[in-house]
Amino acid sequence: MPTGGQLRDNGSMLRHRLLSRLAGLGLVLLALAAARPAAAEPALWVVRDADSTIYLFGTIHVLRPQMEWLSPRLEAALGDSSELWLETDVGSGVATAFKLLRYGMDFSAPLSSKLTPVQREQLAQAAAAAGMTVRSFEAMRPWLAAMVLSTVPAIADGYDDKAGADSTLQRMAKEAGKPLRILETDTQQLRFFADLPPDVEMAMLADVLARGPMPVEALDEMAQAWAAGDQSGVENAFKEEEFSPDGVLYDVLIRRRNLAWADRIKTMMDGAGTSFIAVGAGHLVGPDSVQAALGKLGLNAERL
Repeated sequence: MPTGGQLRDNGSMLRHRLLSRLAGLGLVLLALAAARPAAAEPALWVVRDADSTIYLFGTIHVLRPQMEWLSPRLEAALGDSSELWLETDVGSGVATAFKLLRYGMDFSAPLSSKLTPVQREQLAQAAAAAGMTVRSFEAMRPWLAAMVLSTVPAIADGYDDKAGADSTLQRMAKEAGKPLRILETDTQQLRFFADLPPDVEMAMLADVLARGPMPVEALDEMAQAWAAGDQSGVENAFKEEEFSPDGVLYDVLIRRRNLAWADRIKTMMDGAGTSFIAVGAGHLVGPDSVQAALGKLGLNAERL
């Protein structure tokens, strides 16, 4: 079982791993440190009316520190905005770690007792590959175990939540004296998983055990597509995760949240001012994207 100190040390990393799942049904959204064409930049949208402007940007939550992705267009949009909206506050790692203890741990029965013999062997192999032991997972709920197994290889390869787009934007806004607004609390986000039906939660872990973390090559391709503003490439990468649009996970983690965020944006547009909203890149692709939801509300998200 992880100690309290381990939870505190890893709370921020684990939360950002969760956000990556929430953001696009992916095991992790990472960026490649290799150079990209000078003209390429992540996609940015704007929604406007007579007295309101809202910029909409898709983020990658965990990046290599060396990666350069900010563009003059993005910096100008944030500079023009009076406030920054993120999915949640990415700076509350310790508080979130203790909430992980509440929503992600189960001390009533060891995790291995909930697995089939084949899955127990898969867990042992996955834990060893991650430099951990099965005992480290025994008090975790299935959804949290799935997240940890998906995250550890990427973190070991040098990726850092502090270098992620969300953290970078939050630091920039703070330095500029811009207030931070959040679309969801960390408790809400954790409960998206903690409140899943037991069979769906187990299916998440079974999928990770059977398939393993997303290969680094696939993560690199996804990241390159994001960095280049290639929305088709980003969408195709998410499709590889094989979450059914008709399934519970997709409905809870993507469709409902996108609709709620579109409603929030509609309310903001009824007021006045300029805001910058950044959510996971996976929420801005596909037929159920935030832009599509905005269109149903009579609002046009124009790509810049």
